[in-house]
Amino acid sequence: MDKVSDNNANSSDPSGNFYEDRRAVAKEVYQKMMGGDGVLGGGGLDAFIAEADSDAIRAPLIKLMLDFGMGEMWSRPGFDFRDKSLITLALDIATRQFDELKAHMKVALRNGLTAEQIRDLCIHSILYVGFPAVVQAHKVLAEVIEEEGLK
Repeated sequence: MDKVSDNNANSSDPSGNFYEDRRAVAKEVYQKMMGGDGVLGGGGLDAFIAEADSDAIRAPLIKLMLDFGMGEMWSRPGFDFRDKSLITLALDIATRQFDELKAHMKVALRNGLTAEQIRDLCIHSILYVGFPAVVQAHKVLAEVIEEEGLK
């Protein structure tokens, strides 16, 4: 059985072994969210890990992104990947992380959100973050829609 279920309920292990194999859990999360070649391109998980192994400057960051980000945070129970993507997009918009927003929008589409739902999240965000952030988020969404062939 996968360590990462569809509802991410894998941390209910009463033996406390949840964090023993973060990398294996991270790989399962990556595969479920990104697929074999990765949503973002670049050769998928194997290329991501190879980059971490070969780039002394970026290696610690890449390993944290994989092991902590996917192996611990994205694999936690409570929210499914779709809901976690919705939260992530809202946080990206609120903190104006537009480079990350583009990547996270592509992942969100794979995780079950529609372009229309992402658009509605942007519109809803106006009340909390203002028009400038949302206008930029809409530009990013338009790029993603074009790149993903969703027109």
